Amino acid sequence: MKRIFTFITLFAIAVSAMATDYTDQLTVNVNGSITSQTATISVTQQNGKYTLSLNNFILLIGAEKMGIGNIVLSDLTGQDINGYTVLKTKQDITITAGNDSSISVWMGPQLGLVPVDMIAKIKGDKLYTVININMQSMNQIIQVTFGTGYQIPNSDFENFHTVSSSSVEPNNWHSFKSASGNLASMAGDHLFKSTDVRTGATGTSCALLKSTSIFTIIANGTMTTGRINAGSISPDNTANNAFLDMSKTDKDANGDPFYSTLSDNPDSLAVWVKFTQGTPNADHPYATVSAAITDGTYYQDPEDKTYTNVVAKGKDNTIASNGSVWQRIAFPFNYTSNSVDTKAILVTISTNADAGKGSVDELYVDDISLIYNAKLTSLKIKGNDVPGFSSDVTTYDLSMKGKPSAADITTATEGKGAFTITEITETTTGETVLVTVASADLKTTKNYTLNITDTTQGGISNISTDNVQPVAVYNINGQRIEHMQQHGFYIVKQADGKTVKVLK
Repeated sequence: MKRIFTFITLFAIAVSAMATDYTDQLTVNVNGSITSQTATISVTQQNGKYTLSLNNFILLIGAEKMGIGNIVLSDLTGQDINGYTVLKTKQDITITAGNDSSISVWMGPQLGLVPVDMIAKIKGDKLYTVININMQSMNQIIQVTFGTGYQIPNSDFENFHTVSSSSVEPNNWHSFKSASGNLASMAGDHLFKSTDVRTGATGTSCALLKSTSIFTIIANGTMTTGRINAGSISPDNTANNAFLDMSKTDKDANGDPFYSTLSDNPDSLAVWVKFTQGTPNADHPYATVSAAITDGTYYQDPEDKTYTNVVAKGKDNTIASNGSVWQRIAFPFNYTSNSVDTKAILVTISTNADAGKGSVDELYVDDISLIYNAKLTSLKIKGNDVPGFSSDVTTYDLSMKGKPSAADITTATEGKGAFTITEITETTTGETVLVTVASADLKTTKNYTLNITDTTQGGISNISTDNVQPVAVYNINGQRIEHMQQHGFYIVKQADGKTVKVLK
């Protein structure tokens, strides 16, 4: 019996220290130069703490590999936030040599202590993390993003594949040459690869949509992250649509599905376009970009019924030519009340906002990005607004009786998927509260600091160490009062001219 209990105990210890390996896409941004590779990150939990390990980390420089080494972040505290386990740390670490036999030299051990700033989200079998590595000795800031589902693949339109004959489509995007429907075989070429990129673009190619005229009927140039269905000779019939359905197993000529997955909720979509109408049409002068976030079940644009599987929608159907120059447009997502989970996004782009209208037009498209906001809109302690709070002010000096706990700090954020992490550090006079708001894609963080002085001993008459008495007390609305009778924040003006903020 004793042996059984010993075995059970040893098994429990082993399980508690078991590592989970996550394999996904690793995107590396070195001073604006971006490369991607497949990698594995291990996360170990033991005694309530986590260790995150990115071993054999390399940089791709053209066809060459530069070995960096093993990046190990330990003693991490996990917090349960919005259904995720969130890990966050700033550490100076020593990067050790990897064991990949194809790398002859590892740079990490030569770099000394390296500052690393990491934030991660874990949910189920998915890990998503952003790691900023400050290679000071190499004058490089390396941003490592592990995981997918926060941007549309190939959103810079750098990669194309052959569909049929000489026709091409951007990887992960589709037009009429890969369409379904009984009229799909009649469709001509509407989507092309172009090198006419905007000034400042980091890539060398973009997508070009062209409309055509077939027996005086205009066929709009259209592409989508889903699949086009060509089902009617009438342009405005909803049998002509872009659709997604994650239950479908169809693949395009590049082996990709006809949908784009999405892991969290963006706030807006931005894209660069250049639009030219062959013959200006005052009644139908606009190109269009639309997007719908769904739970991954069947959805089409334009809709043929009321869909209850939609999370959010956004659209700009007033894209004017504006002199046929590159322009950046952006529009917000409007979230619905439907109680469904975010699983996929359908983006559809067309040379005209109205089906079968316009003329023989051209629409260049490049650099689509989903935007995730991160900013506090409210910050409270024990239900009371922090005096003078503003989203753009990040440091506050406060006095109060007692020391608040993390549960006493409540926030509201700008950003549909944004979340906050509260960390408290004891000081000689009270504590420092650090509230970090992070965007859903973890690319944007903003810190708010509360420097709190504990006035428990002596209350208001003991606000300052020299016992200077208050000469005036005001409530948070700026109205002068005689006494601080109710709980809340007060502004106290002292005889020495100092003004302090006190939470009673």
